Amino acid sequence: MGRWETGSRAASPIWVAYRKQVEEDYPYEDFPQPKGIVMAKVDGSTGKLAGPGSRESYFLPFKEGTQPTEMVGSGSGGSSDPGKAGDDLFKQIF
Repeated sequence: MGRWETGSRAASPIWVAYRKQVEEDYPYEDFPQPKGIVMAKVDGSTGKLAGPGSRESYFLPFKEGTQPTEMVGSGSGGSSDPGKAGDDLFKQIF
């Protein structure tokens, strides 16, 4: 490999050419949701369930029983302590 060359950069054109040839042999299949996993729409600022006032939200998987249950208010959707909200969201996901 030459200067500035990486494995992914070198392999990418080969992979793309391969996928174009075999794509029709592998139709799209939806990933089945595992047992015990639930999905929840979460406010990006607070980690609470997204509400009408949420500016940014994410549809996230949770182990059943660990998903947020409190909905963010219909106000700004923000948190008075954004660092803490981010920590809480991280703990809820993992």
